[in-house]
Amino acid sequence: MVQIKRIINSPVSSNCYIVSLPNRNDCIVVDPGTPDPVSIVSFCRENNLEPEYAILTHEHYDHCIGYNELKRYYPDIKLICSSVCAQNIRLPEWNLSKYAENVMQTSIQEADIHIEDTSNPLNWNNCFIRFFLTEGHSKGSICFSIDEKFLFTGDTLIPGYKTITKLKGGSKEKLSESLNRLSNYFKGKESELIIYPGHGESVLFKEINHKD
Repeated sequence: MVQIKRIINSPVSSNCYIVSLPNRNDCIVVDPGTPDPVSIVSFCRENNLEPEYAILTHEHYDHCIGYNELKRYYPDIKLICSSVCAQNIRLPEWNLSKYAENVMQTSIQEADIHIEDTSNPLNWNNCFIRFFLTEGHSKGSICFSIDEKFLFTGDTLIPGYKTITKLKGGSKEKLSESLNRLSNYFKGKESELIIYPGHGESVLFKEINHKD
């Protein structure tokens, strides 16, 4: 049974998730968006977990700014994101840290796994992680599902809120295409699929108004 721990990032209250499995020490960190990831490290130490992967849903600093420091704690961690995200996290003007008043400008130099082909899922301890390129909120946005039961949407889909597309690289048209692809892929599974968004609480997919 997949276990998912939510940690609220700071100073921007985006969501970080730690995904783990019973009786295993490896885990996945999703969107480490706090400059000093002490909460992530403390949780991992308390639960005897070692992050194997970090997955970024997109390039904005409130979802990635903690990665460099996290890698100092866990040098073997591997970073997964879209190819576009991998380019944009290097650049403060694209990850938006250049324009933030409460954080230092950040640059993440290298991702280990670039998501381009979404047809083949990642097998992680017999859990299948499927990635979806979901440009719209940003050019480098992705969503990903675990065993088609848990869907991590970043800022592509935030229940109760209209997705922001006015930031650098955003596109209403691309967002609409991305949301339609997600809806079509998970058609018939809405009552069982749980959404873990980039901000706010998790909800069932069927409860979301996709016109928000």
